[in-house]
Amino acid sequence: MGRVAASAPVTLVERNGSRVLVSAPAWGGSPAARGWADSSAFFVLDDLREPIDRLVGNARLLLDANDRPVLAAAYLHEVTRRDASHVEAWKLLGRAGELLARSARPGEDGRPPASAVLAQVWGVTLVPKRDGSGYQYDGAAYRRVIALAPPAEAAERARLRLLSACGPVVDPQAPGDVAAASRRERDLAEFLASFPASSRRVPFLLERARLLSWLAEGAARRGDVESFAGYRDGAIEVASEVTATTPDAARRRAADRLVARLTKSLPRKVVSDKPVVAASRPRSASLRTAACFSSSARGSRPTASAFRNGTSSATPRARIGRFSSIGPTRRRASWTGTGSSR
Repeated sequence: MGRVAASAPVTLVERNGSRVLVSAPAWGGSPAARGWADSSAFFVLDDLREPIDRLVGNARLLLDANDRPVLAAAYLHEVTRRDASHVEAWKLLGRAGELLARSARPGEDGRPPASAVLAQVWGVTLVPKRDGSGYQYDGAAYRRVIALAPPAEAAERARLRLLSACGPVVDPQAPGDVAAASRRERDLAEFLASFPASSRRVPFLLERARLLSWLAEGAARRGDVESFAGYRDGAIEVASEVTATTPDAARRRAADRLVARLTKSLPRKVVSDKPVVAASRPRSASLRTAACFSSSARGSRPTASAFRNGTSSATPRARIGRFSSIGPTRRRASWTGTGSSR
């Protein structure tokens, strides 16, 4: 006995004419349920007599009507389980995630809605917006599309959806989270490298420069010499491209201010407590390494010199490289929401 949530997964235990015995596990706040119901209320996903094309078609009809994104995700989850290289299914799964995110709102207690919790069963994950007012799709399906190396047009659309409609949301002025900022910066870098003629190039360049600048500041505070150099040089290079290519005066000024900040405000010297090994013999682990950077906008390579008691050696002892960021008898079914088990 019990009720089964619409689009929830159940196990088909037995069939008797037009009736089926199903069992639903407990999930979220819903208890486990088991009982007989009309077979028309369920769709057996892993029935191989149901071709992939029909599953994709069912999902597309729902999404075109902006209806039942969780049920659409259930159909598409089964498609990708059978064929992980099905590009169209991954694209539609991304659409389902976006549609679900647009309507999802947190409860009064701050918890995600039941639809968002259920969608995770079918491979769709939502992440909260920064202001807590709603959610965004995490973009996992679009990443799968990109990984499958589809034609250039499909790849560009997937990357644009990933950058413009998916989370986590990162404010380039104050990202707050290093992991999210780093991932966003890598996504931007990959898009810019793959589609250099995109009409979105300049705004994406400026956003990437701001993220790199923020990451450089964080690396400087941590004393991470190599990361600091890579982020700082990358930010200067990207911002300089904005200055050199955009006709938009406001964006040129923003890029110029960013370059000025990177070359004047950030520390010229970043101190690290990592040990240094000299070319001739090991040096004490108590030595401190300082990397001094030139203020030129391009082409600078940081060097490090060993210091003892505040006196520098005559020649550099190490080179700091540039940083790069780049049950066999049971059936699985989904309740379509048209009945309940009894």
